[in-house]
Amino acid sequence: MKRAIIVSVLFSFLFVGCSEESDAPPVPYRDGAKWGYATSENHLVVDPQYERAFPFREGRAAVAKNGAWGYIDETGEIVIPLEYDFADDFREGVAIVQKDSLFGNVDKNGDVVVPIEYAFPCEFVEERAVTTRDGKWGAIDRTGEVVVQFKYDRLAPFSEGKTIAMLDGKVGFVDTLGNLVAPFEYDKADKYENGRAAVRKDGKWGYLDERGELVVPCRYRMYSRYADGVALAAFDGKYGYIDKEGGVAVPFEYDFGLKFSEGFAFVNKGGKRLGGTVTDQGKWGVIRPNGDTLTSLRFDNAMSFKEGMAAVNIGAEIREGTRYGGGKWGFVDTTGATVVEPQYDAVGSFSEGLAWASEDGKIGFINKTGEVVVPFKYDQVEPFKNGIAKVVDGKHFGYIDKKGEEYFARK
Repeated sequence: MKRAIIVSVLFSFLFVGCSEESDAPPVPYRDGAKWGYATSENHLVVDPQYERAFPFREGRAAVAKNGAWGYIDETGEIVIPLEYDFADDFREGVAIVQKDSLFGNVDKNGDVVVPIEYAFPCEFVEERAVTTRDGKWGAIDRTGEVVVQFKYDRLAPFSEGKTIAMLDGKVGFVDTLGNLVAPFEYDKADKYENGRAAVRKDGKWGYLDERGELVVPCRYRMYSRYADGVALAAFDGKYGYIDKEGGVAVPFEYDFGLKFSEGFAFVNKGGKRLGGTVTDQGKWGVIRPNGDTLTSLRFDNAMSFKEGMAAVNIGAEIREGTRYGGGKWGFVDTTGATVVEPQYDAVGSFSEGLAWASEDGKIGFINKTGEVVVPFKYDQVEPFKNGIAKVVDGKHFGYIDKKGEEYFARK
C-alpha cells in the first residue's frame, strides 16, 4: 500500500521529524534515488542506501530497502528487521506495521504488541485504536485486548473519551469501554471537542453534551466545533455564534463566518450565495467571542488565526463560482495590526514560527516580522514540523531546516 494512502487513512502527515535542539536527530538525506541521514551540518551519518526513509520519531526511523520495511536507530543500526510491507512512525512507544495486507503494532524492540490481524491500521488515540475485523468495527487497547466489541458498521477515532459509532445506518456515541453514550438516532455526527459534539437529524444540526444529552436542538443549517466557548451556526440564511447551551453569543447578522481560533474569528458581510455558487464575496473582518470588533470589514479573503497570526487578502475576486483568486496576501496579529503587508500571491498559516509564501511562482518561508528566511525558489513545500519541511524544486526534492539548509544532493 502506498505511503500516501496510509497517511490519509491515519489522518496524519508524512513529514515529521527532528527538532531544533543541538541534539536533534539526523535528517533524511536524499542523493539520487537513495536516502540516508545527515546531521544539521549536512554531515552524513547514514550513507544513502534506502529506497524510502522517514524522519526519526522517538529514536526510531522507518526505512525501506528492496520493498521491505523496518527501523533503524540514530546511529544507523537496524534495530527492527526489514521484514514488513509497510512501517509507520512511532507514537507513544508503538508503531503500525503491515504484512500481507493486515495491520498490527510493534514496540521499539520489535516485539509485536498488537497481533498483525486487522484490516485497518491500529493507530492509538486516547489509549484506544479503532479497527476492523471480519467486516465489523471495534476497538482495542495497547495490549491488544478488545475493549469495544467488533459489532459496529463503522467507528471513528476516540475524542474526549468517546467515539462516533454507526449501526444500521444511524450514528450514536460509545465510550472507551463500549458503553452507549448517545443513542443511534442521528444521521451524521462530528467528534467531541471542548465538551460538545455536533449531530444532525432531519437535515439540521444540534449539539450533545458530555453525557450524550441533546442540549442544543437540531435546528441549524450548518455547524462548527466549539472553540473559545462558542460555535458558528447558520439560521434563516444568516451566520452567528451560539454558546454551549444554545444561547446566542453573537447575533445572526453575518453572511459568512469562520470558526473561532485563538480567541478570534473572521466574519463576512455582503457575501451572497446562490445554491453552491458564491455570487458576491463581500468583506471580511475579525470579531471576539462576545461579538466585539477587532478589525473593520475590509479584507477580501482571510484565513483563521494560528500562532497569533492570520493571513488576509486584499484584491481577491470570485473565480470558478466558489473559489477566491488573485489579490495579495499578508498577515495581521491579534491586535488587528497589519504586520506583513499584503504582497504575496499565496501564503500558508504559520507553523513553528514560519509560514510559506509564494512570489512570482516560487515558494519560500517568512517569519512573523515578514523577513524572508528561506528564499523563494521552490515549486512545492510542506509546513515545518519538528524543525524540518519537505520541499520540491523541479526534479530535486527532500528536506530543509529553518535556516534553509538543504538535505539533498543537487545533480
